[in-house]
Amino acid sequence: AHELADLAEREGKFVFFEFTKQECGNCQRMDKLLYPSFDLEALLASSIPMKIDLESPEGKAIAARYSS
Repeated sequence: AHELADLAEREGKFVFFEFTKQECGNCQRMDKLLYPSFDLEALLASSIPMKIDLESPEGKAIAARYSS
């Protein structure tokens, strides 16, 4: 994630984080139904997208950092 933040800063873009979990039914539906209906590449052209599994070590660290 830090590398993406550095890249985004150099390119004048922002990082678009998509958080997901394997057992998240809504996440799976969005991947299958919602996202294909949009031109996400065009919508996210001014960003650097990153999908983060909240069960991964990196995902857990990010969730812990921003949890209240």
